[in-house]
Amino acid sequence: MKLSILIFPLLTLACFSCQTTKKKTQNYEKKTTLADEEDNKPSLKRNCNYSAEEDTLKQSLFPFQLKNFDTQIILKYFSNGTKVDSSKTAGEENEYRIYTFKKDNSFISFLVKPKNEWFYIHECSIQNELFNFKNGLKIGMNKRQVSKILNLQSINCDTLKFDLGELSTYYDFIFKNDNLQKINIIVDE
Repeated sequence: MKLSILIFPLLTLACFSCQTTKKKTQNYEKKTTLADEEDNKPSLKRNCNYSAEEDTLKQSLFPFQLKNFDTQIILKYFSNGTKVDSSKTAGEENEYRIYTFKKDNSFISFLVKPKNEWFYIHECSIQNELFNFKNGLKIGMNKRQVSKILNLQSINCDTLKFDLGELSTYYDFIFKNDNLQKINIIVDE
């Protein structure tokens, strides 16, 4: 009897976890398909997939904490010619503002909530020198250089896909002809 009382909640939790993961994966697939269609390029075939409960890439990539948003301070980490746009959006719970830093065909947007000291990566697509990453990562680096920066053995695929954190953040590092061509970051909502 005690065993059946313990097994039922575990089975329920396992089913919920599977459904949540499936939903997150569907949201991510929908967003990456739209991003590929916007680029008018077919998605690359060979992928390497990594996942973890903690988002360790955010700290190693971004040279600032995502805290106390200040456009002028953050703009210092972007290349010359970067423009900043903002838009106000009404969410389910309250209003928030999206700040988009962009140059040519690359952008990073941050979601900033009023009266909240933390801000969040909303979406990112980098194909040029838009942003100065903390760890020296740059578009155009070869797979060997990128694998060293990301602490990976070696990269034998065209796309590195990371699913990190409890509320998933997806990082895609896309290579063409052995060189890093694009970095996408998408946060699951």
